[in-house]
Amino acid sequence: MSEQMTFIDRLTRVADGRKLYPWLMEMGLSSATVARMRKNKIPGPEHLTVICRAENVSLSWLLEGKGVPYMVARFDDDESLAGYIEAHLDENWEQIYPLSDARGLRAVVMVQPGYVQLSDKKGTPFTAIEVAAGPVGDRTMEAVKAWCLETNGQCHPNTLTRTELADVISGQVGTWQLLERPNPILKKTDPGHVAELRSAYSTADDPLTVQDVADMMRVLSPELQERVKAYVEGITDAVDSVTGDERSGK
Repeated sequence: MSEQMTFIDRLTRVADGRKLYPWLMEMGLSSATVARMRKNKIPGPEHLTVICRAENVSLSWLLEGKGVPYMVARFDDDESLAGYIEAHLDENWEQIYPLSDARGLRAVVMVQPGYVQLSDKKGTPFTAIEVAAGPVGDRTMEAVKAWCLETNGQCHPNTLTRTELADVISGQVGTWQLLERPNPILKKTDPGHVAELRSAYSTADDPLTVQDVADMMRVLSPELQERVKAYVEGITDAVDSVTGDERSGK
């Protein structure tokens, strides 16, 4: 679908109701550059970088419609996800939004002020974000809670609907929808709620549903998704073989 869209179609999707001229000119693009873009002319690398950074847009998607619209760092294990969060805390990123659904914590959004500057323009401030998702375990829970303690409460746990969280994890929403539009998806909440967070993947007493498994698969990298699929197919073949033998009386 995205590959069939034109460049201006994809740019309009990112604008999400904002008028192209004022939106792009606020980033420092000239009216002449915006006019050419409205005619489906792709701007130079410098202008594309500004748009992608300000909106957390994937460059390959914006140019060619490949992949998902917005960037998400996906990890295959709890340790790697925790390390990523800790690295951003060490780099003095200001805020973190732990994202849960009814089952528990599944992803985080990290936020700090950014600044972009075109070579011939004055700089423009923007909101920098990093979205990270993966199997959340004890290490990630510790990293999130440490962020809250070390940043004087700049930690805002949000509980989303399953659909909202799926959109975040699958790269369907960006900075504007998450934080900046009227009635954004994410809200600043009481950091005290961090004590109530629990891992979505450590509720052994609550049996997994098919939807739970699908949600877990969504946060994995494409490579690990293929490995899991191959593993499941192998188990299915083995079960079919055993049940077939039982039916035939072997």
